[in-house]
Amino acid sequence: MTRTIRRAASALALIALTVMGGCASGGEGGGEPVLVEVQNDLVPPSALTIYLLPEVGARRLLGNVSPSETATLQFSESTVGQVRLVARTTAGTEIVSNPVTFGSASTLEWDLSSNILTVRQGGG
Repeated sequence: MTRTIRRAASALALIALTVMGGCASGGEGGGEPVLVEVQNDLVPPSALTIYLLPEVGARRLLGNVSPSETATLQFSESTVGQVRLVARTTAGTEIVSNPVTFGSASTLEWDLSSNILTVRQGGG
């Protein structure tokens, strides 16, 4: 019984840390900003809502990208592990990227027509 309680406490602590890290990701500190360049070259054109999907924790809204535009969004580096990006079209269809792992001052580049997410180190 004690082992079960310890496991539950450990799981709750991990969830609490993940939630607290998620709260800091909206540009309020918590790490170096990671840039996300989204090339919305879908055919037919559609406005997109972009989310960050971390390996652990809930998806987080990054922003919107207009049809036929390239937008630069950002989030805090406090996210750990692999991440995916999710693009939701106005019709409700979701496009999910390949998983990537990034480091400090990275830029994630997502070409939606080929659905390839790449990492460029150094932020520039």
